[in-house]
This record gives sequence, C-alpha cells and structure tokens, in this order.
Amino acid sequence: MNFLHQVMDWPGAPLRAELITGRAEEVAREPEMEATFDLVTARSFGPPSVTAECAARFLRMGGALIVSEPPDDSETGRWNIEVLEMLGLEARGRVRHGAAFQVLVKTRATPKEFPRAIGIPGKIRYSNVSRETLERVAETSTMAFIGNHVVTFRQD
Repeated sequence: MNFLHQVMDWPGAPLRAELITGRAEEVAREPEMEATFDLVTARSFGPPSVTAECAARFLRMGGALIVSEPPDDSETGRWNIEVLEMLGLEARGRVRHGAAFQVLVKTRATPKEFPRAIGIPGKIRYSNVSRETLERVAETSTMAFIGNHVVTFRQD
C-alpha cells in the first residue's frame, strides 16, 4: 500500500484523488461508494465472476467495468451472461488495445444481496452454476476467506 501512496505524489496524479483500501465486498456497501463511479478497472483481481460481483455495486447506471483478459482471443465462455444480467451488467465485448479487455456496462441496479459476504464471491464458479442456485447461496452463505483488497482512486 505504501507504493500506492507514493504514486499519488507523482507528477500527473489526480489532484483530488482519494486512496481507499479495504475489502471490495465491504467498501462497495458503504453509502458514499455505492453507484458512485463511471469507470471501474480490474487487473488480476480474481475470476470473472468474482470481479463482476465485487465491482457492480460501485458503478453508476451506464458506468463501465473494464477487466484485463488473458491473451488468448479464442477463449470463450469466461463471462456467464445470465449471471451478469442478475448483477445488472451487460457484456459489450472483448476489445484489444495491445492487451485484451472485457467491457461490461451497468444497465440495471445491482440487487442488494450483491456483493455477498467477504470471501463468498470466490467460493462459487458462476460459469457452472444456475441462477437459482446463486440466488439461494446469496441468501444463505456465511463463509469467509482472506483474499483481495480493493483500492479505489476517487476523484470528486
């Protein structure tokens, strides 16, 4: 985290930026963070399902989530469309600008049960699970593990 604080002092860093650290599952539920951002980016955060679930609540309606993707353009099926719809996200496709990126746009409000409790998003692979199962798990799971932290640069 010390490095990120140093970056905030570099020339060209946003002048009114705020560095916030914490678990994505917790920070996304803070009232001042919910539906606040036009853009959320993620690189090496976690599997697609975890990334989408943790990011969706941060986005304003019409906001974009841009996620770095593996270099193999032939890989398909990483993003479960049914689950994205449940989270209020719509896949706009994979783009390349040197590296590969998936672009998702928030088209509907994210249900209040998402993101689930700490660690729960990483326990289920959405690509293999039905919507009904996910909804049931979202209501009943209480397991936790130590995992990724979110760092948000916020500019007012």
